[in-house]
Amino acid sequence: MTNDTVKCLETLTQLARTHAPLRSLWEQGATRVSSMSYHIGKIYVDLSKQSIDGHAHKALLSWAESVDIESARHRLVGGECVNKSENRPALHMALRGDIGPQYAVQAAANVQKKMQNFCQGIRQKNKIRNIVHIGIGGSDLGVRLCAQAFALTARADFELRFASNVDASSITAALSGLKPEETLIIIASKSFGTQETLVNGSIAKRWLENALGVQAAQHIVAVCANQKAAVEFGILDENIFALWDWVGGRYSLWSAVGLCLMLCYGEDVFSQLLAGAHAMDKHFIDAPMAENLPIMLGLVGMWNCHFLDLPTQGIFTYNSALALFPSFLQQLEMESNGKSVTETGAPALLHTPIVWGGEGTNVQHSVFQYLHQGKTRTAIDFVVCAQNTHEDYPDQHKILLAHAVAQAEGLMKGQKFSSDGDKRVLSPHKVCQGNRPSSFIILDDSSPYAIGQLLALYEHKTFVMSVLCHINAFDQWGVEIGKGLAKTIYTELQSTAVHAENETHDASTQSIIEYLRAKWLTK
Repeated sequence: MTNDTVKCLETLTQLARTHAPLRSLWEQGATRVSSMSYHIGKIYVDLSKQSIDGHAHKALLSWAESVDIESARHRLVGGECVNKSENRPALHMALRGDIGPQYAVQAAANVQKKMQNFCQGIRQKNKIRNIVHIGIGGSDLGVRLCAQAFALTARADFELRFASNVDASSITAALSGLKPEETLIIIASKSFGTQETLVNGSIAKRWLENALGVQAAQHIVAVCANQKAAVEFGILDENIFALWDWVGGRYSLWSAVGLCLMLCYGEDVFSQLLAGAHAMDKHFIDAPMAENLPIMLGLVGMWNCHFLDLPTQGIFTYNSALALFPSFLQQLEMESNGKSVTETGAPALLHTPIVWGGEGTNVQHSVFQYLHQGKTRTAIDFVVCAQNTHEDYPDQHKILLAHAVAQAEGLMKGQKFSSDGDKRVLSPHKVCQGNRPSSFIILDDSSPYAIGQLLALYEHKTFVMSVLCHINAFDQWGVEIGKGLAKTIYTELQSTAVHAENETHDASTQSIIEYLRAKWLTK
């Protein structure tokens, strides 16, 4: 950490202690809105309800300059080893346009061409009616979110289902009522070693083989970076779509992991999704720092979490097309930036927020009570779509938007009651303190292009926050610890032999294992 960065952090810490209440910042009026609003393509963002005055804004930009975000962007785009713990670049932008080293751009283009040819072949044969996409985490959340969104605006050529959880209910529900001869199974796993995905994939494969015999191989494809493992599993060479170690799982929506989207909704819809993301990539790379929306969102996020001590980030989507967006962001941001050491292995001095959220207006009748009157404040992003997806019900969309706008205003302003007359007893219970900061994000519509922009915006915001914290946004070693332990415990749960106390486990874990085994053995 440079001396300039240390000074910036000291300045921001002091400003956070003395900053004016959010309500008082509105004495600036409309000038504040114009100076803190951004319009990029199909996205409009209003940051004026954040607790940031002119001094804090200037200090935040100075902080970004001190950590040299511009150089970090160049390293990311240029294919340098930004994922140092795994000795890899992070080139997901190459999946959606001409940004990155030529080898990555060309590899992505080749796979996209193979995807297009495959989709055309499936349609020409006219035998497939259903698609079951099997994956988990980054191989599931992005495509599931987009599938749910596209279903409201585009015609689906196939019935699309998903299986992710290793709970047998997931794959059972996905296959229920389908005919094997009309079904295509897509197994998406970068390593082709993820236990949950392979267990579900094996069940689907047996389901196909029991009905179709050797023809089952024509009904199953793999998206992975481990071709050898996919072939050993029984996938035909021609049905394997490449991934690469320079694409992290949570950034893989734009790759052949999105094959189910291209099949179901068409090549044009998938191309629009990529184009929207590419447009945001260009903005992130080219826009000056003060006008750069991902950089500003990253700075605001760190200001709220670290300096204003708002430990969580609420994401509330007032559009059913984006109902899964909070879950998508949970993985994107918390898997990327949930780190306690810097890139060099030193203890991290800064931290990023816990991400959570839900769908409006449902959340207004659950968690918003706490947001308005709870003692712990939360930073909030409201995400809405200006255009009505359901034209037959225009009033409902206006009501929906009114609620979103009202919640943002209410969180900022709060409300006070006088203690006159009969209100004396009730007034403390009705007071809302306000000064709850929020960002308001408006998509022109819920088109694939707009959704592509939105997802890429948060990808880049996540990267910016990692640069500010000096952490690696592209590894996820914390995910691995539980996987390793689960393999040992699974073996022990399977055994019918009497086990002595296992010294590798703590007493609590051992007792749980023995309790579960005893329950199964008594059946």
